Amino acid sequence: MKNKLFLQLFVVFLFALSANAQDIILWEKVSHNTEKPKKGINSTSFNHFYVAWGVNTAFLNNETSVKVPASNDYTFGYRQIFRLNNNLAFGFKGQLVKSRFSVTQNADKNVHDSVLHKKEIFLINHVDASLYLRINFDRHRGAYMGHFLDIGAWGGYNFMRQRMIEDITVDKSKTRIWHKGVGYIEKYQYGAYAAIGLNRFLFYARYRVSDLFDPCKKFSQLPALTFGLEVGLHK
Repeated sequence: MKNKLFLQLFVVFLFALSANAQDIILWEKVSHNTEKPKKGINSTSFNHFYVAWGVNTAFLNNETSVKVPASNDYTFGYRQIFRLNNNLAFGFKGQLVKSRFSVTQNADKNVHDSVLHKKEIFLINHVDASLYLRINFDRHRGAYMGHFLDIGAWGGYNFMRQRMIEDITVDKSKTRIWHKGVGYIEKYQYGAYAAIGLNRFLFYARYRVSDLFDPCKKFSQLPALTFGLEVGLHK
């Protein structure tokens, strides 16, 4: 009788120990919810706002030399994502961009004229629209953006086109002249786009394929490459 009671107690002890061990294993292996969300991040359709900052830099030898990081982009945008499956999505985004190009003043300058100034800056504000494909590398991620690659194309309208020159006069005073609605800056531009992302953070590169200056003027073009950081305004 005592042997049977001891055996029963031993079986109950093993069962309790096994159940406790299973709880610990389950807790250790599941790091986040992998259930597909019905709305929000990684749902069938998801949207959010974002901000970005990038550097404009010369990429080809025939481009105008500019000062870095004084030549930059500030961006505010809206992104829409449509999930096709857990690895692929496509989307579009619209953004407002403030571009600044601070031209290096040296003997090789071939923008507007060859006159050297204390400062020479082109300010171009534009609205852009992009279409892109997203490849996600985290198949079982649930409500999480994960690691991904974006590849796409963009086009934009330059609604503000200005040139500013600053000089120091003989009496050491500072003068600034603004040229607004600069006619030799093209109204439209387009190019390619790519980004590597981790959740809300994207490291991106934009390349402008079109000329920014009217080719008939034979000026060296402003830099076509921009690279920077985008931050998604979502959880």
